[in-house]
Amino acid sequence: MLALGLAYGLLEEGLALGSLTSTTLYPVANWAPRLLGSTPRDSAVHLIVVGALAAALVALGLLRHPAVLRDRPIPRPRSLVVIGAVSVAGCFALLMQLPGAEHSAYLPDRLAWLAPVSALILLATGSAICRRWSTNTRWSPVHIAALIAGALPAHSLLGLIVFPLGTLDRVALAIIMAAEVAVGVWLVRRTTVVH
Repeated sequence: MLALGLAYGLLEEGLALGSLTSTTLYPVANWAPRLLGSTPRDSAVHLIVVGALAAALVALGLLRHPAVLRDRPIPRPRSLVVIGAVSVAGCFALLMQLPGAEHSAYLPDRLAWLAPVSALILLATGSAICRRWSTNTRWSPVHIAALIAGALPAHSLLGLIVFPLGTLDRVALAIIMAAEVAVGVWLVRRTTVVH
């Protein structure tokens, strides 16, 4: 799932919206260094590199990864809501230019590279922990729903904090966030009943 999600992010956010190279798409140019430089978003090198990386991630995501199930303690679903929210908020906070900052994570120019590296470390650590939990006999759809219920509104909350939005946009995003919370609560309850 992580590999497929990363592939989608590269294609949708990176290529379609151009956030990997854009210098005009919101303040993305100041968030962190662009690893492929500020090449035009339709340049052949950019398309080939990102396309190949996305294809490799899709292939990795479609591979079967057999796991040995073990019985060990895992967090309760309520804790996973908090973990999901904090993880997503932390990752986005490391990547986005927060209010009053010149670069992401309030880093100076010479250390701007630390923000995306830290975000990748956080993402890798969270992925490894979730992988370990998911190979547990106690892991269930309720736990997955709880992680999602925390992650979705945290993503929208960062958007409210970071982006210079007008009143209508803020209201719309707040409504979306409220809907994400409602869907998260419904999803956790539904999977609890079914499970």
